[in-house]
Amino acid sequence: MPDRIGIKPSSQAVPCIVPERGSMKIRYNVYNRVALAPAAIAHLLAWAVFCWVLLWPHWYQGVSATPTSVDSGEVTALRRDVVLVSASFTEVNGWWALIPMFIPVLLTGLSLMAMLTWKGGRGGITLIASGLAVALLGFCGLAYLSFGVLYFPSALALIIAAIVVGLRRRSPRASAA
Repeated sequence: MPDRIGIKPSSQAVPCIVPERGSMKIRYNVYNRVALAPAAIAHLLAWAVFCWVLLWPHWYQGVSATPTSVDSGEVTALRRDVVLVSASFTEVNGWWALIPMFIPVLLTGLSLMAMLTWKGGRGGITLIASGLAVALLGFCGLAYLSFGVLYFPSALALIIAAIVVGLRRRSPRASAA
């Protein structure tokens, strides 16, 4: 017996459910695809900041001077004895300091994976995406004076993704179907 397009299915063929044009699944997939773009951008931005902090050799800069003479409490140094020094983030803080730097990468990755694999109800993905966006924004606020400000664009992209996923719930067409 031929199917819709006139091809007789074989016994080895994998069944494929083609949704109708006006069905809820098509709108759900469109909103998820639109929300995936800012979530993927947030994840890429988080990875970019992490790699930049890991690899940038001039994170800390300073001056090292060797005193040449001490006269009545005044320390003097010759110009040739003053050396500009720089160090990377991991040279100064150690490798363990990369653990908090990796938290935003994990948060954005979890949000992206949730949007890619969510098969549950309509409200669950909105709650997950919003919660991870708020967690990332809170992380940026806690680490604001250090490196948190670097992750702020990633947090904004994740907030936009959560808003787009939330719009799917409030769409009048989605509720009518």
